[in-house]
Amino acid sequence: MIKFPTILKDWKYVIERKAKRVGLDSFTTIFEIVDYDQMNELAAYSGFPTRWAHWQFGQEYEKLGKFYSYGLQKIYEMVVNNDPCYAYLLEANSLTDHKMVISHVYGHNDFFKNNIWFSPVPRNMLDELGNHRYQIEAIKEKIGADEVDNFLDKAISLEWLIDDHSLMIRRTPKRLKKEDGEKEAEKPRRFGTDKTPHYLNDWLNPADYVKEEEERLEEKKKEERLTERGLRIPLKPTQDILLFLIQHAPLEQWQKQILAIIREENYYFVPQIQTKIMNEGWATYWHIKIMMEMGVCEEKEIIDCADHTAGTLGGFPYKMGYEIFRDIEYRWNTARHDKIWEECDISQIKENWDEFVIFKLFHDETNGNYDKILDKWIEFSAFIDAISGGKCGFPKELYSKKSLVEKWLDYLNIEPLKSLQGKHLKEAKETWQKAFKQMAKDRRYGEKKETLEKRYGTGSMLAKEDIKEINGNINYLKMLDAIKKAIAQKELPNVSKPIPPAYFDYARKYPNPIELGLGRQKIFEVRKFYNDVTFLEEFFTKEICEKMQMFTYEPGGGGVEPDHYGIVSRMFEKVKKKLLFEITHRGHPTIELVNGNYENRGEIYLKHLHEGMDLLAPMTKDMMKIIYEFWQKPIRLETIITQDKEDSYLEWIRRQVKYDPYRREAEEEPKMLAGKKTIYSYNGKDFSASEAESVNIPEPF
Repeated sequence: MIKFPTILKDWKYVIERKAKRVGLDSFTTIFEIVDYDQMNELAAYSGFPTRWAHWQFGQEYEKLGKFYSYGLQKIYEMVVNNDPCYAYLLEANSLTDHKMVISHVYGHNDFFKNNIWFSPVPRNMLDELGNHRYQIEAIKEKIGADEVDNFLDKAISLEWLIDDHSLMIRRTPKRLKKEDGEKEAEKPRRFGTDKTPHYLNDWLNPADYVKEEEERLEEKKKEERLTERGLRIPLKPTQDILLFLIQHAPLEQWQKQILAIIREENYYFVPQIQTKIMNEGWATYWHIKIMMEMGVCEEKEIIDCADHTAGTLGGFPYKMGYEIFRDIEYRWNTARHDKIWEECDISQIKENWDEFVIFKLFHDETNGNYDKILDKWIEFSAFIDAISGGKCGFPKELYSKKSLVEKWLDYLNIEPLKSLQGKHLKEAKETWQKAFKQMAKDRRYGEKKETLEKRYGTGSMLAKEDIKEINGNINYLKMLDAIKKAIAQKELPNVSKPIPPAYFDYARKYPNPIELGLGRQKIFEVRKFYNDVTFLEEFFTKEICEKMQMFTYEPGGGGVEPDHYGIVSRMFEKVKKKLLFEITHRGHPTIELVNGNYENRGEIYLKHLHEGMDLLAPMTKDMMKIIYEFWQKPIRLETIITQDKEDSYLEWIRRQVKYDPYRREAEEEPKMLAGKKTIYSYNGKDFSASEAESVNIPEPF
């Protein structure tokens, strides 16, 4: 590895301190510098320097090398979810890039440590993968490289047949003790038997319903008896097909060992895929905050930093996650998230929301007392006039309507904020003075100046950077304090405007106290508990969709030729639905193993949980072939094949004539897809397919 430069080490400590100051909580981070060839090798191995050998890693390495050579892709850094966390920086990065990337790394590191979806995965995966490599190499020496590589190819083809959510949810039922089972058996099976008058029984429990329930319960009892006798496995349908094969397939021990390695590694990467948008958005949010707002980006670097950040935001997960986190912070800072906002249909209030919520704050504090509200309103009006007009030394360039609530809350809390910044300044000055005195003392003993600067330079630089940032914060608070004193002494003109009557009416309609300035607290809460699906489901709004100009597309969409992609819809609901569909289950179909002893013949029965997208026949057959090789008995797969019309040239002409790019899309009822339940079978030689009843399923998006 390349030596880590001293100047970069200094900036690393500066950024680390700033990250801690804003609340980021990270594992110890170890940075290493690598050249582009080493970076591509690390990326091919998913960020790990040591993994077992396989051609797929070499293929990925060659692809990344060509992308870099042709200028199509550049990997600035790689971060490994490990304790300690390893981060690899590209040697060719400029100092500006390095500072931006280090800030980005601390965002990732904080996310790895604190997001609950990462809590079940091992934190020593660097060692685990090294151990996996040793195990597979030992197997190759004993069994033979060709045979092991052939098995690895097949096992990797099934690596996605795991249960993504089993890390967080207990799927398998808890086994009962014998005495518990006897007690359970004594309990009568009941349905629809709450305490209702007897004359309502025929209405609440019709004869047909009772008959269906009796048949269902009888079938359930049969299945339970088969399970108890060991004739039905697994106990419940499972998506973790790899685990089932490890436990029950007639494989040799070394084969089960390799399957277990592949399964363990895939479970490690599941949270990273489940939180890709959030993770990249969180890291981008903080690298922009640390670089631009906390003094890490120097004046001469502003253009380069802005240019490279724009390149980062060109990537979908970075831009999407960043915009949503910014939106969450803004909405919770300004109370744009509760009923009081969502149910507001008064344009005068909506258009001046920041002004209204501050009025609502006055209304809550004074219990609606008009005279007290008016006094506060006059002060607030003078405050707006001062910061927007550049009075009392406050730069008017710092004012924007979006930052009004933030500035007002700072204005209200000047003294606590000044006290906190004063404490930070005192600590920074003491650190700097201590380093300076120690350096002067050692200089008297004859040590060289260069040696002393190397020893104490980092501490001195840290203190100077802290002092510069803290002084900037203190100056900002001093300007607000000057405005406060000028208002109190009536040195500023009275510019108060009338309070709209609608403000009083709407404030009385929603008497619950309003809370402002909770944005930072909320984004840390979201970072801790959400994954991409829940993140987008709750916080992806119509405004963000329109701001990012998102749309759905498909071949022939919007009237273009069938062999071209065209826009189908810009409707927020459709965009959101398709986006959620694509990230659910990592983009893979959901397949359950329902029965490992189908019809008591030892056959595996799989079921595809159809969500509107058919399985690809070639990949389905390949999967069934490999499972057959592992199981050595016939495999069945139940799925649904929809009856889609094939697109034709005439269909394109028809759509083109009707297509209007300026049309307003109307809400549509969910469409149903007609299909037939189909069961594929493979007996080791031939494939067969048998169709069952016709079914209708909703379109996925």
